[in-house]
Amino acid sequence: MPRPAVLLTAVILLAAPVIGSDPPSAAAPPAGWVKDRLAAVDKVLDAEAADLVRLYQHLHANP
Repeated sequence: MPRPAVLLTAVILLAAPVIGSDPPSAAAPPAGWVKDRLAAVDKVLDAEAADLVRLYQHLHANP
């Protein structure tokens, strides 16, 4: 019967190539993705800003 140290060493050596491998690289995003994303976030924030301010004021007025 193999000793636990031998089994542990075998598992580590067999798993090392899998654990140490680099993940597949993702494709580069399009050049203007930041501006497009920022415009979408600004649109959502503008739509909800008044409600968020009212909630903030209510929470601070009624602790």
